[in-house]
Amino acid sequence: MSDLVGKLVIIAMVVVVALLVQRIVVRAAKKALEHAHVPSASIFVNVLRAVIWIFALLATLKPVFGIEPTTFLAALGIVSVAISLGLQDTISNIIAGLGLLLGHVLEPGNCIEVSGLRGVVQDVSWRSTTLVDCAGNVEVIPNSVLNKTTLTKLSPSNFAMGKLNLLVRENADFSVVAKEVEEAACTTIGDKLDPSLGCKTHYVGMEAGGVSLVAYLYVRSDKSALEAADTLMKSLSGKAWLAGPTTKAADI
Repeated sequence: MSDLVGKLVIIAMVVVVALLVQRIVVRAAKKALEHAHVPSASIFVNVLRAVIWIFALLATLKPVFGIEPTTFLAALGIVSVAISLGLQDTISNIIAGLGLLLGHVLEPGNCIEVSGLRGVVQDVSWRSTTLVDCAGNVEVIPNSVLNKTTLTKLSPSNFAMGKLNLLVRENADFSVVAKEVEEAACTTIGDKLDPSLGCKTHYVGMEAGGVSLVAYLYVRSDKSALEAADTLMKSLSGKAWLAGPTTKAADI
């Protein structure tokens, strides 16, 4: 009984020490990463925590389980080969995540577009990168996919930009129509637009029944581009110059 109690005390002491070391090391690492201008993400913290608890486990092997750490590591080396074959994707994601951050490819807070998805990077974990789009939807993308895929860093204004495609009658006064659309945007969704950019219009080509006009809506980062485009479209419905719905959907 006394032997069991002694082992439990050792385990408790190791756990307490590991928790203290973890707290100190994580704080120091965050400050070091900040000074080194390395993006702060949970992947670094998680890797450090894993290393600390591995050492804590090794510290308990001899006094608690009677196993020499060197013997355990040798056996683990053989087993790890088999384990790594089944964890190839996980290992690939960890390496890719570290590469993306250390290479300053992306970091939390970046606005990016990848494979048609637009979002703000919330975090880069050991397995995946989390994005939040304009509508508040959360996208989870494996780090290895991001590492192999072309991504675009967007300015905050371009990230939140929406497009409303309109079809204008051929006999309309195009200059007047463009001005009317921009004024309607300021009136109906002005509180949602970036005050320095607002709404800009451009004619982009001919279609059956009219001329295509695109209204670019530079929405604030905390507003929904989809809702802004919907509100503007409703305010323009019934206009004499509107030929009908364009064959192109609005891009948000």
